[in-house]
Amino acid sequence: MTATTPGDSDDPPEDKVETDVGKIDLIKTAEILHLNAADHSNEANLNDTILYHVTVRNIGALDLYGVRVTDAMFAGAEADLQSDKDGFAHSGDTVLLGTMLRGEEAVITYKHTVTEADILKGDVPNTAVATGSTDPEKPDVPDVNIISMMSLPLGVSSLRE
Repeated sequence: MTATTPGDSDDPPEDKVETDVGKIDLIKTAEILHLNAADHSNEANLNDTILYHVTVRNIGALDLYGVRVTDAMFAGAEADLQSDKDGFAHSGDTVLLGTMLRGEEAVITYKHTVTEADILKGDVPNTAVATGSTDPEKPDVPDVNIISMMSLPLGVSSLRE
């Protein structure tokens, strides 16, 4: 009689394929809309507008429920916040996208006007968090999430204008 321990077998290990996995992706981009049309720099200045695009994708094998994106800048963007997702809801710093089917994508756009406080900080930091649940019975209990951070440089001479 021979005893074997895990790893002693001559058989190749079985490849484990993960199925039924929830996964979410979050991509944030920004475009500077300069107040001065002749300014083509990559730095925002006082009173320039930053147009943000937040793309949320369900890249997993399951539908996601209660998908929401939280971003502190949403709170100041009520008038300009839009989404291509039907039935989205916006309250304070959160956008609720609801159910996202496998492969579905939603884009949230909003604007931020560069303030003197932003200039004094030297940049406009921005963090967004996307969450969702793979359990349709518990859409408010997220089990998938992702964080996206970005920071845009600001022109140093902006306050001298």
